[in-house]
Amino acid sequence: MTRSRPPASIGRLLVVGGRQWRKRIDQALQAQGLSQATAWPLLVLRTHGEPLRQGVLAEEIGIEGASLVRVIDALEAAGLIERLPDPHDRRARCVGLSAAGAGKAEEIARIVDRVREEVVAGLPEADLAVAERVLRALHERLDQLNQSTPAPSPEPRS
Repeated sequence: MTRSRPPASIGRLLVVGGRQWRKRIDQALQAQGLSQATAWPLLVLRTHGEPLRQGVLAEEIGIEGASLVRVIDALEAAGLIERLPDPHDRRARCVGLSAAGAGKAEEIARIVDRVREEVVAGLPEADLAVAERVLRALHERLDQLNQSTPAPSPEPRS
């Protein structure tokens, strides 16, 4: 059985949908004086439950380490995170939530949950389950491809 080509709109829908999702989250976070850029490190640290090296945190968030340094500096100045010695490597530093940061991360998680509920309201559970399954499969496939092979070059035009 041959598979038809995937719809060309799939990539565009993922990009535009992601952009709209981030915009909605940003709008909800503005009331807390945060943006998604400053909230995401707090959520990732909350999820891990322990301090992380900056490089690991940057990778989890999907940004460059240099970009994360500015965010970490701002979060540290706000008293939401702490730079700590790495227990496994005396030369390295980790980033962890302060007590205030843990509270703020809980607040952010509630905001994100409310936005998620708002966005999916009225959609059938079965459709959401299929969408999540497909998105996870796409995510896993993209991870595999990005780790193993370069992207294909464009075909020459005639």
